[in-house]
Amino acid sequence: MGNANKLIWYIILPIILFLYVIFLIWSETLAQNQHWDYHTDIHSKNIISLENPEGFILGGSNANAISASIMSNELNEKWYNLSLTGEGGNDKNYWRYIKLSISKENRDKVQNIVYSSATPLDDYGVRNRNSYFFRVLNSPKLLFLPYRSLISQIKGYFTNKEALNFFDSLGDKRFDSSMCINQTLTILNRTKTNQSVLSSWVVSQLHNLKDLFPNAKITFVMPSEYYSSDEPQKIETVFKVINESINYFMSINKTTVTLVKQPPFPSIEMLCDDSLHANSAGRVWRTNNLLNTIQIGN
Repeated sequence: MGNANKLIWYIILPIILFLYVIFLIWSETLAQNQHWDYHTDIHSKNIISLENPEGFILGGSNANAISASIMSNELNEKWYNLSLTGEGGNDKNYWRYIKLSISKENRDKVQNIVYSSATPLDDYGVRNRNSYFFRVLNSPKLLFLPYRSLISQIKGYFTNKEALNFFDSLGDKRFDSSMCINQTLTILNRTKTNQSVLSSWVVSQLHNLKDLFPNAKITFVMPSEYYSSDEPQKIETVFKVINESINYFMSINKTTVTLVKQPPFPSIEMLCDDSLHANSAGRVWRTNNLLNTIQIGN
């Protein structure tokens, strides 16, 4: 019995712990890249088939609520939606995703970029993106829980290709009849924004967009949300910081940047699973609102 306990404590458990640590490291790095790389493979083929889109919709999952199809039809241009859940987890991942999805030759020809990010809406959103230490400090469970569970990784290996049929040939998310039914709706609560951190992040994002799309006009979008009662004042503060950051960026760069603050969703019936994610009706409303704003501005 004693020898069995020693075998468990001194050999089997350390081996399991070592393998789990390796799995955590793999999940945080290579597994994420492999997951996004399959997205880039599909998107790059779609973009080549589209032949030199004039406009791209970029950002996180909130940008699924901006329809490339509606933009294309209304503006009589080719648009493609290259949004990605969580913008790839961090900025390095997302810009890598953009580079792999669109060739430099095509990027040089792009005329318009709509960048819709929810990251500025929350102080943790800005800090968490590029600091693993801050993410762990804010949520210690990340030390012990992987980006995706082992079961999810194994399931994804066999079903990834089928699951990625959720976007169409223009990158728009496919909403089936059951996608947003019986979802538990989460109204997000925002923390106070560190203005210095936010300003630096906005300027950094604009530099990356300019480097990737040197000839494009940029529309920086604060996305629609279904606010709790104390949110509007927080959003105004964020808007002011972003606007000042954009003005600073344009003072040192020959790039046109327009800031658009989209209004709150007028109805909770336009939401899917949280206050940022629209359903199909919310996508139509938000896209048309953005188009009206852009056209009035021009």
